[in-house]
Amino acid sequence: MGKAQRAKGANGEREFCSLLNDHLGCETKRNLMQTREGGCDTWLQIAGNLSCAIEIKRVERLQLRAAVDQVLAVDADMHAVAHRTNGKSWLVTMPIESWIKLVREAGVE
Repeated sequence: MGKAQRAKGANGEREFCSLLNDHLGCETKRNLMQTREGGCDTWLQIAGNLSCAIEIKRVERLQLRAAVDQVLAVDADMHAVAHRTNGKSWLVTMPIESWIKLVREAGVE
């Protein structure tokens, strides 16, 4: 991966974390040790008791299954992939099991 691609990815991670911080009022930040130690790009605590591992992709051609498999390798209660292409808004994709946990945590039965 070239320097420009790494910079685009890092900028995407900062952008997405800032978006979560602004809209959810929580503190999320990039996992700067992800390359050396493995893991996901960022973490989010939901309702204080659920951890959500988030893999952030800022690419034009996303290999979604590979990104989901990457984040599923992280030990967390929930998993998600946040992704965005040029000129488009952020999307979040998550396994159905994570989505069900999120809905249950919201109080929907």
